[in-house]
Amino acid sequence: MVTHLLPVKTMQEFLAYARANPGRIAYGSGGIGSAGHLSVELLQSLTGTKFTHGGKIIRELGVRADRSAPPPRSPASICP
Repeated sequence: MVTHLLPVKTMQEFLAYARANPGRIAYGSGGIGSAGHLSVELLQSLTGTKFTHGGKIIRELGVRADRSAPPPRSPASICP
């Protein structure tokens, strides 16, 4: 899931935006070591992107998140 505030519509656009803005996209997960956190670590490794982990689900803290972190379907589905 991605916020409507990012200027992207597809995964390819999202990855291009993330590469052009390293560390500027924040995401929330279930916490360090959770499946969501580790899936974004894998995404970064496979795609050359850098995101900022905001810790446990950011909604609860009232902090803006650009992306939530559900596990990817497969590495092949996210790599261009």
